[in-house]
Amino acid sequence: MIEKKLFQYKLFDNVIPDESGDNYRIGMGGGAVSSVNGMVGDVIITAQSIDYHNPDYPTIEAALDKLLYVAPSITSLTGGGTYENGKEIASVTLKWAINKAVTSQSFNQGIGSLDVALRQYVYTPTNPIKSNTTFTLTVGDGTKTASKSTSVSFQNKIYWGVSPNPVLTNEEILAFEKAGQASFATSRAITKTFNCSGGNYFYFVMPTSFTSGMSMLVGGLAFSAYTKTTMADFVNASGKNVSYTQIRPNDIQNGSSIKVEIK
Repeated sequence: MIEKKLFQYKLFDNVIPDESGDNYRIGMGGGAVSSVNGMVGDVIITAQSIDYHNPDYPTIEAALDKLLYVAPSITSLTGGGTYENGKEIASVTLKWAINKAVTSQSFNQGIGSLDVALRQYVYTPTNPIKSNTTFTLTVGDGTKTASKSTSVSFQNKIYWGVSPNPVLTNEEILAFEKAGQASFATSRAITKTFNCSGGNYFYFVMPTSFTSGMSMLVGGLAFSAYTKTTMADFVNASGKNVSYTQIRPNDIQNGSSIKVEIK
């Protein structure tokens, strides 16, 4: 609600009792006089006490509430994240912020209604989360509602690096990841610069499903002299068996700054 105190007059020595002693005539300045029953000091006129001749807004208070109304808004919602395929998520800590007090709030995923004072909830499913899951928070103030979502998603990774070996082992690919040479991906599009000094192959290793129809650029020029080797039994760091394909040039490279793009 808005501040209900609209007007306040400070009364000084111009308070004049009538004959009964219960009512007072109050000088308001400029010759104006008001009478207030049994009050000396501040006179407070509130918004809800003033009639407003509109069928939708019977008082000034109702009109101002409408004019100054702020709809609910979820300013932040966290708890989602991206995880590797094969990872199992035992619980999700959902945290959120709202721009005002609300009269209702609830989540999907079987969570349902929550106490309106809560701004954090730990979701612990019966079985760990293994697939993409979206959490949607809906809040309301009795007039309007607002919603916001956060998701737990699972993706595969693309790995890259250099090696003198013509075929990589599972362990060598995971070594790229430990060296920071891996990232989540939803497509094959990637560009990296390799140092093959001393004689190495540059490598991209990605889900086999990404490689159909792919093309390669080296130094900005189309490059087709590459070999693809599929590993149907590659096991990622989260223990998931996924079909992966190794991509390398046909010949050993020696450049120290080889820019390679997969499209």
